[in-house]
Amino acid sequence: MIAAHVVERRLGERVRENARRRDALTRLHEHAIEAFARIPHDAAVRPDLDMVWPVLHRNGWIARLAGTTDGAAVIDQAAAVIAALPTAGERLDRRRLAEAVTRYPHALDTGPLPGLVLAILAAAGVIPTGQSPRTAWAAVGVDCDDLTGGLLALGIHPAGWSLPPGTVVTLPPRELARCAWPAPPGRDTWVFVTENPSVVTAAADQVAAADPPFGCCAPGNAVSARNRCHQPAHRHRLADRRPC
Repeated sequence: MIAAHVVERRLGERVRENARRRDALTRLHEHAIEAFARIPHDAAVRPDLDMVWPVLHRNGWIARLAGTTDGAAVIDQAAAVIAALPTAGERLDRRRLAEAVTRYPHALDTGPLPGLVLAILAAAGVIPTGQSPRTAWAAVGVDCDDLTGGLLALGIHPAGWSLPPGTVVTLPPRELARCAWPAPPGRDTWVFVTENPSVVTAAADQVAAADPPFGCCAPGNAVSARNRCHQPAHRHRLADRRPC
């Protein structure tokens, strides 16, 4: 009798918990319908919730939002961000977009809000799945920080620039997106490309006193790496006009 009573009580608790979960999901769905309905008809992107919601459900987003106390607020902000996306041909800095919607310029850097926005855009077919956040935002006209990081360059720099021989310079994404590269002096001129900043450091130390006959490029931040690395860099002919 006691065992049967305990089993019956546990089954009842499970039924009630499942009912509460269904109610929470229903309320969240109804809230999302209202939030997406507020996106203007002339907005750059207006996702079809009937198509997006099942995808978000399969990806675990709905359960994740339903399990938090601010799930509805995140949906509201996600809809507001999508409504504020720039129109075709326009560009908008991600920090300005975040500030306009949430009053916090870094709200779209990391966390549930930017993840949900990109998940909605992918589910709607606006952007491909599996892209990096920077690439995904760029596909809808939103630019991430374009001043930090970039490319270390030695002996090669954009056309029109003038630098002392042997100078290492960091070209941020902002400049890389708009610069033009000089024509190669000949087909036997090479550019060396490496992923290791230490290679650039070693090359700079060797050619600091002369104008080097080659360029050496490394992606990433301008990090001073003093440890010598003798790993060879990849070579590309400048005449191939392949960007470093």
